[in-house]
Amino acid sequence: MNYMEVICQVAPREPWADLLIDELASMGFESFEETELGFNAYVAGNELGFDLQRHLKEIDDERFTFSYEIREVGGKNWNEEWEKNFHPIWVEQKLLIRAPFHSASPDGEELVIMPRMSFGTGHHASTWLMLAEMMTEDFTNQEGLDMGCGTGILGIYASKKGAKSVLAVDNYPDAVSNAKDNILENRVTGVIAEVGDIDRLENTHFDFILANINRNVLLEHMPVYATCLRENRSLFTSGFLVKDLLEIYHRALSFGLQLRAIREKQNWVMARFEKRPV
Repeated sequence: MNYMEVICQVAPREPWADLLIDELASMGFESFEETELGFNAYVAGNELGFDLQRHLKEIDDERFTFSYEIREVGGKNWNEEWEKNFHPIWVEQKLLIRAPFHSASPDGEELVIMPRMSFGTGHHASTWLMLAEMMTEDFTNQEGLDMGCGTGILGIYASKKGAKSVLAVDNYPDAVSNAKDNILENRVTGVIAEVGDIDRLENTHFDFILANINRNVLLEHMPVYATCLRENRSLFTSGFLVKDLLEIYHRALSFGLQLRAIREKQNWVMARFEKRPV
């Protein structure tokens, strides 16, 4: 499959690169690679259904400068590309995230992830925040959902922490294929990766929901999450910025989901909600 790549240069890089990543994520881009001068953004195929260049030209802010190049990429050995740029990372100095070609952790927990072109390695603040909050939860015998699973990293970690079963859903077949490989690599059982979208959740119920997506999708999916989540159970959300937290909070509250915890890193937010009895 070919990908559309947007090579972005941002000055100053912080915090504006993250703000632009959020903007592109809301447009449908699902994978991002940080660079010294900014970041690269990727989306499967070469059609977004709108004039991307026009949208990018409308991004105008005197506080930073922004340039970009759009190109179609395909035929690359993406595993080789990721091996060049993917380095092990620790979450709270307790959980090591590494690729199969890295040395194993001598002690502590670890997740072995080959990202290919899927989102979710722990390097992005949103994934890191989700994993950090998940460390505080006992998932023993719980049934969960990893929505927009990407590499499958969150569902895999929940399984390692005792979850009885996890449904990992993504609407990109390549991501699901990647998640399946990572499930095997981590030798977890009970994590099932499927191609699908929000309609896949009809008549399903979960003890926990992991949704590291983006602001627009979270706002749209919130009523479904509230319906599918069992009482006194948690919805873990991320993929949005500090400026979006209030909107996410009010949307969740309107469907009976109460804020339980917040984490913030590099202007990105993790918000954990709990479904209270009506």
